[in-house]
Amino acid sequence: ADVVEPAIQSIDDLVHYNMPDPTIEQNYLGIRQLRAAHPEVSIMIETFGVQDFPATQLWKMDQMMLALYDHPQEVKAFQQRFSDWAVETAVRGVRAGADIVLIYDDYGYTGRPLISMKMWEEFTYPHLKRLIDAAHEEGALAMLHSCGYQMSFLPHYGKAGLDILQPFQ
Repeated sequence: ADVVEPAIQSIDDLVHYNMPDPTIEQNYLGIRQLRAAHPEVSIMIETFGVQDFPATQLWKMDQMMLALYDHPQEVKAFQQRFSDWAVETAVRGVRAGADIVLIYDDYGYTGRPLISMKMWEEFTYPHLKRLIDAAHEEGALAMLHSCGYQMSFLPHYGKAGLDILQPFQ
């Protein structure tokens, strides 16, 4: 499936795309209330990684994947801004009472990675590591949902300190 009317239509749109404000405390009120009502339960919050969301929610996948080749610096700048946003939402979610950060970022296809491992290590891995580190710094576990082929990524997940992998399609 691909987005029908993507918010991003061009590399220029990607460069100028604004994420929602992660500092609005009202967004974390439900977590605080749940933690106060149920201090004994585990609470998981979700944020996105830099690969899946832009390619499946904001832009058409083929265009996003081609932009990795055609506009690598612009994509990297967007990924940095997106990573800043994801880290901020994760940190605020944990501070509100969550103890697991679920990072949603699909990397696998049937029998192979969606992009080359070299490109994944360059474009995606640093941001995954950063999200995992941010969760750990706040005292939370880091969980990754990434379905499809995962074998090539397993050593990287270990090196990054990932606590939980949820690979189910």
